[in-house]
Amino acid sequence: ESLGPDTADKLVGSLYTQYFTQQAHPSAKATDDAGINRATAEAFVADESDGLPETKMLIREQASNGVDSVPYVVVEGKRRDFTLVGAKEVAEYLKTLEAVAKEAS
Repeated sequence: ESLGPDTADKLVGSLYTQYFTQQAHPSAKATDDAGINRATAEAFVADESDGLPETKMLIREQASNGVDSVPYVVVEGKRRDFTLVGAKEVAEYLKTLEAVAKEAS
């Protein structure tokens, strides 16, 4: 949080690119890509309690909202929301987005 959302976006983008596109181990390169000092990153990863209470609170909060699987995608429609729970095929996302567009017109 202290490094800001742009740094988080760069970090996640690098991790995803390495893992899903390059089939590479998401190593310290991600922190380099995001401009995060390696020693700072290593200290954060080594401290298992850093952020733990906040993470547990967020998990409990989402569980109370009925979220019990990943991904859990909510698409806000004009008249109602659409929820996609768990792994879905692209066709299901497309069908949902078409329904939202139809309601909006």
